[in-house]
Amino acid sequence: MKRTQSDLRSVAKIRMQLSENLKELVQRKGGNASQFARDTGINRTQFNRYLIGESWPRPDVLDRICQYTGTDARIMTKPLAEIEGADNAEIQLLRSEMAAISTLTAHALDDREWSLVEQANQIANAALEGDGE
Repeated sequence: MKRTQSDLRSVAKIRMQLSENLKELVQRKGGNASQFARDTGINRTQFNRYLIGESWPRPDVLDRICQYTGTDARIMTKPLAEIEGADNAEIQLLRSEMAAISTLTAHALDDREWSLVEQANQIANAALEGDGE
């Protein structure tokens, strides 16, 4: 299936998405773009180009931004709220699947084995809560 021009977002629109996301991430980190640039090791002038949608970061620079903000490369093309919503939905799905597995497993295990499953669930839940922050 061939895509038409109307199906494709322009490079400018995609850059603006990154720009909007970076502005939001700067606010979340205290609202100081200069400090954000220093903390990530990005030249302030270059970081300003990202903020105004004039250019895109190289992969290594994008990785530093993502590491610093706890995001991933989807910030290049998707709104933060959409990314975070998808991540939260995935975590909720994993939790419900874990609960179902625990329920099924409880019927098949004796008390000693069940306590091991409960410990594993506690560890998994703690890990999921750490990822959701």
